Amino acid sequence: MSINHKSRILILLVVGVVGLSGCLTQGLPGKDKPDGPAAEVVRTGDLWTTTIAGELIYQGTELSDAITAAIENLGPGTINIRSSGELRKTIYPRTGQTLDFHNHPIGGDQGIHVYHQDYVTIRNLHMIGTPLHSLRINGSSHIHLHNIRLQFNGNSNGIRIDNDLYANKVYTTDIKVTGEVFIEGTRGDGLETYGIDGLYIEKIVTRNTAGCGLMLNETKNAYVGLVDAYRASVNDGYAGFRVANHSGPNIVVDRVIAKQCGRGVFILSGSHGVEINYVDIDGSYKQEAILIQGAWDVTINGGVVRGYQKYGIRLIEGSHTNGKVSNVTIQNVRVYDTRNNSQAVGIIEERGASNNRFLNNDLRNAGGNRSRDLILRSGSGSIAIGNILTGD
Repeated sequence: MSINHKSRILILLVVGVVGLSGCLTQGLPGKDKPDGPAAEVVRTGDLWTTTIAGELIYQGTELSDAITAAIENLGPGTINIRSSGELRKTIYPRTGQTLDFHNHPIGGDQGIHVYHQDYVTIRNLHMIGTPLHSLRINGSSHIHLHNIRLQFNGNSNGIRIDNDLYANKVYTTDIKVTGEVFIEGTRGDGLETYGIDGLYIEKIVTRNTAGCGLMLNETKNAYVGLVDAYRASVNDGYAGFRVANHSGPNIVVDRVIAKQCGRGVFILSGSHGVEINYVDIDGSYKQEAILIQGAWDVTINGGVVRGYQKYGIRLIEGSHTNGKVSNVTIQNVRVYDTRNNSQAVGIIEERGASNNRFLNNDLRNAGGNRSRDLILRSGSGSIAIGNILTGD
């Protein structure tokens, strides 16, 4: 074997290893920038102190001022908040900074606003009190939220992450939400996104949110491990998990649990390329358990749907441009009515629905009778194969 040939093989091996490495890392959440120096924010009695490398930067009675002093004097690095307190002024982190609250309860009537700053991390935040906006991310990319706990009494908004449409008009990228995320008692959605390209949510648990548990708007290339919503939007037509406003493609959700929500899952308004691997929906007594409206390329791969107002799963056109609903696959789902409602319908296609697939679903007792277990729109071109109906 010639030296040239050996060299050629070596080059191919190196290229192959590099290529494989790229494949393995593709799709994983992005990395935070390395931490720099640290600031310490500590309360002793009623007095807050901020130090950087042992140097006193601030001493006073306001937590907000103590954190702001660290933000303004530290540059990139970590700010450790070592005590509980109240925010009476909004906090504005800067690029490259990590705010670690170490799970100390933070009250007050103000929150945290990341505005046009990148590579910001918020860790171990337990927020109580009455902030109108608890945690807002506008026009900022490479954001990492880790271990976030928001517990409110109905007067505060949850987490809002968007691309600041009016100023930025480009997608925000690389948003990570990891660890234990628990949101309770918000006046709107638990967590809402708008204008995001590249979202990773490990899991989110919401309780008693006036809006959705998780709402994705104009969001694409997203992965969500778990949505666990209880009593989300219980009095209206939002849902435990909602995908809207031309979201997609490439939205993958491993599991949705929605109990006693207005709807369990709601996908609409031009959203497309959405795949949910498993649903567990119960108690959508005022609306459908799953509504797919004016959306396409949607797949639900399995799960259980029970306890719905009239429709278990409903497909219908929307009012927006290209509002048809097509190329939807519902498969391996157990659907059944728990209230003996004679008007119940398990799965139904209505106007504008076409070329959909209903495969291997167990629909026994899904409708008021066998004929209402599965209703396909005449001439829709949809197929139904392997489904079990009442009486089978």
